[in-house]
Amino acid sequence: MVDPTISIIPTDDQEVGAEEELRAAVDLAVEDPLLVDEGVEDAPVPLGRSWDFDFQRGRFRRPGEVAPVETRGRETLAQWILTTLHTAAGAHPIFSPEYGMEDPEDVIGLADPREALSDWEERVEAALLSHDRIMAVENVELEWDQAEGIIYLRRLDINTDEEEALRLIDVTVTPEV
Repeated sequence: MVDPTISIIPTDDQEVGAEEELRAAVDLAVEDPLLVDEGVEDAPVPLGRSWDFDFQRGRFRRPGEVAPVETRGRETLAQWILTTLHTAAGAHPIFSPEYGMEDPEDVIGLADPREALSDWEERVEAALLSHDRIMAVENVELEWDQAEGIIYLRRLDINTDEEEALRLIDVTVTPEV
């Protein structure tokens, strides 16, 4: 049943000027229903997953003869850190120019690289801060083992954007000769 007091035909008693029509058309054209509020921060990129690589042996860790061990979250970040420390910046076109360390192997072959280690610490920090989730690199402790000719990363503390701490200890950073 139709209510006779309601008209579905608009009345002609409201006149809209050309400027008002233009303003309404512009407002409709500018409005984007998918536009994200600029006051809301983007969620951080997830750390994702990777494969557990053994840098001392030069191969992926495998339990038996199955696929490599998967890493997720903090373990993936640790793998990214180790890969960065073992990669020269600009060495591989697949990576961005910011990825990797400047001259990571320049201490290899020095009779006593202890003096060069302080410069190496600064390069470690610069390389790791290229990751968008790493906010600070602290307590970089390197040790030169003269008997073996190896540099060890005895300690490295990483602070992420989620205020998590990740600590790496006793990592070989130069190849064993």
